[in-house]
Amino acid sequence: LEHAPELPWSGTWLNLTNVTLTSDPWRGIDTSIASTQQRYYRARQLNFAPDSFAGKTVVATVTNAGPFVVTLVFAAHTVTETNGGDVQTGTYSYSRTSPVMAMLNEWLTSPPDVAGDASQTQLTFTSPAGGTFVSISYADPGDLPETALGTFQISDTP
Repeated sequence: LEHAPELPWSGTWLNLTNVTLTSDPWRGIDTSIASTQQRYYRARQLNFAPDSFAGKTVVATVTNAGPFVVTLVFAAHTVTETNGGDVQTGTYSYSRTSPVMAMLNEWLTSPPDVAGDASQTQLTFTSPAGGTFVSISYADPGDLPETALGTFQISDTP
């Protein structure tokens, strides 16, 4: 929810931080103001997750191991992943699952030692520019999957 002191309001709507639902309709929902003050409220739909990753660059910081940074550059159906000096390529699928969440699946094709490795990542967008992620990576069939947690920033690829 956001609030403004008057309507029409040409200024910046302010985030509402103190919300208490009460049975008193005269008190309102903002406990930080006197009951005699007038405020105007609006609820906005968050719409942070993009429809596609094609043409995007993601810089992910893994925080549960390291920390270390991975840069991913997405084309129409391929991804190039750089971790330090190591470069890996593969294919991906991206699916927006809600206005603030998405699933990213990757299948690496090169270099040969990682060909066939796969990962599934849940992205939570806290803004249009980034958010948090949980990723599960699968390598060799006999190995246990690895989990990575962290934050990411997304931008248009230059």
